[in-house]
Amino acid sequence: MGIPMSMMGSLGLPKVQSLSTDRIFDQFFSKDIKSFEEFHITFLDVCNKFNSAMPGEQYRTPKVEIIKEYYYKWKEEKDAKIQKKMLVGFLTDNIYTAPTDNVVVMTGLVAPPAAMVLRKAGDSVLPLKKFKLHLIPDFVFIPSITCLALIGAKLVRLGSTSVE
Repeated sequence: MGIPMSMMGSLGLPKVQSLSTDRIFDQFFSKDIKSFEEFHITFLDVCNKFNSAMPGEQYRTPKVEIIKEYYYKWKEEKDAKIQKKMLVGFLTDNIYTAPTDNVVVMTGLVAPPAAMVLRKAGDSVLPLKKFKLHLIPDFVFIPSITCLALIGAKLVRLGSTSVE
């Protein structure tokens, strides 16, 4: 964790952002794109890459008409640096961030104190005494209970939003 933070300090945040946008542009858009279909598939690959890097769906792509309109402006520009700037602007302006799930956030906030209370109650409440919770170290018990609570909240949420 220290190395990336020191790199950000030495390079400066705009340079780090420039490095990541250069990688995205070089990885996906450096090849010769001849048609809108190729551009659209490449753009969807970028969005898919963002979504797979982050847990859950993070980005929703804009409508096809908006992408098509941008593609024709992007294709007219011949300079790669200007195309890259246009692409970054388009990505930041037109990729919509999906709203966060408040149930999971609240579970993440409430679960650690609840785990600490459960652990303290394990010493005095008779049904919990047989689990011998005092033998499990705090640094194992509290994150484990928090993860189980988050998984449970996510599963309950998935069950309530399923399509019939």
